[in-house]
Amino acid sequence: MGWIALKLRIAAISCLKRASYLAPFEWKIAYNLGLVHLTFKQYASAFHFLKAALTLRPRNGQIFMLLAVALTHLDDVETARKAYDQAIALESKNPTFHLNYSLALYKAGDRRAASQQFKSFEENFTVQQGEVDPEILSVSSRLGPALQVGEDLVWRQTVAAADDDRIRNSPKERSTEGTQGKRKPVTAAAQC
Repeated sequence: MGWIALKLRIAAISCLKRASYLAPFEWKIAYNLGLVHLTFKQYASAFHFLKAALTLRPRNGQIFMLLAVALTHLDDVETARKAYDQAIALESKNPTFHLNYSLALYKAGDRRAASQQFKSFEENFTVQQGEVDPEILSVSSRLGPALQVGEDLVWRQTVAAADDDRIRNSPKERSTEGTQGKRKPVTAAAQC
């Protein structure tokens, strides 16, 4: 999988296809081929390999979730919903499943179901000691306000602390004239 980090698509796919030829019943190879194709936005190929991985390992929630992502990009919303439901049935405590499902529902226009899945994400999301994927924080910090949910979010504290540090360390504080001749400081965040 080191080829993906170097963005060498052909090398990654050809190595994995050779591995698939040598070990056709190894689900991890089909899973990785699906993941590579998802990474390079080849959703039909990703669906093909993830479906093969699912045939070999039918009780893996991660495969169902990636299959649902591929189906969402292929505009098959109903089948994607079934795949997300199956993924959550297998691993209900995984917050990324709920976040991805919420995002897919939001894009499909089902705000009520999206907000329910986002609330499930909130309940299952805990800030781990050390690393938290910044992409999860980024997506959740944008999706929560878009759905108008998320008053007591655990991740909000982390995002707010990161924003406070960024603002404190930012030299871009300017001042403008107020209505009565007084100068008020305006930060870059207030201009948005």
